[in-house]
Amino acid sequence: MTAAGWIALLGAAAAGALLRHLVGQVVGSRAGTLAVNLSGSLLAGLVTGKGVVLATGFCGAFTTFSTFTVDTVGLLEQGDLRGAFGNVARTLVLCAAAAAAGLALA
Repeated sequence: MTAAGWIALLGAAAAGALLRHLVGQVVGSRAGTLAVNLSGSLLAGLVTGKGVVLATGFCGAFTTFSTFTVDTVGLLEQGDLRGAFGNVARTLVLCAAAAAAGLALA
């Protein structure tokens, strides 16, 4: 990758991380995590094959799979096994569907 490509990737990642934070502030923790993961998966599906910078830089920084993991572990620690498994199932199924929809739309 060229220097310009790296700069673009870093800029896209910074924009994605900032937007993820803002969405989390507006929507709330768990709902915000699902919202950014769904919209990021949709966008990643849209841009896959169209732009590595957007797919890996912006969408990679925007989506919050590490936060999703922390949320799930938190539910497990609270003894909410149903909520934890529901969070995993909902996120995996909906995000895969969003990415497929993005690919189909592209």
